[in-house]
Amino acid sequence: MEKRVISMEAVKLALNNIEETGLDKKEVLADSITWLYDRYYETKNRKYLEQALRNMQAYIQLGYPYEEEEELFDRILRLLGVKRIQVMFLDERYTKTVKLNKHQVRSMIGKWNPHIHSMTINSVIEDVMDKVKYEREGVYTYRSGQRISRGKGIPKDEYRLIIYGHKAQFFDMGQGLYYTIEK
Repeated sequence: MEKRVISMEAVKLALNNIEETGLDKKEVLADSITWLYDRYYETKNRKYLEQALRNMQAYIQLGYPYEEEEELFDRILRLLGVKRIQVMFLDERYTKTVKLNKHQVRSMIGKWNPHIHSMTINSVIEDVMDKVKYEREGVYTYRSGQRISRGKGIPKDEYRLIIYGHKAQFFDMGQGLYYTIEK
């Protein structure tokens, strides 16, 4: 494995045990990114920003919304000269590759709740295929089902489609499954 990927996976692994101590892993991860950013400004050592980038990738891959830390993340990306969408991509060696057809796209999506969803399953499949086929660059989220937490409905199943240039990846956020879609 490439050193960058190993480091990012180590961050995710370490976070799995942090909740046993009573700490919130999302908060700890966000705080670590802030700390790395602050250390960069104190030392001007670019390696702090590079590690912050790996932590950002772990944050995103664990399913936490970029938008909640958008201001800080955007500052780090500007300093590194990296585009937001690039942070969300995984090395293709660590994803399963699927072909762009209805059967393969459907296979990436788990059970789809017919009552509470962002779109019907057929609409999701068609939307994914259309966006990938026509290279509609961006990050798209699809949700199915809902759990009740403290009086609020939150998605049970969440999927993210990321398209950058000729590349497309699809993430099952709940299961931690990652796919690269080939045309």
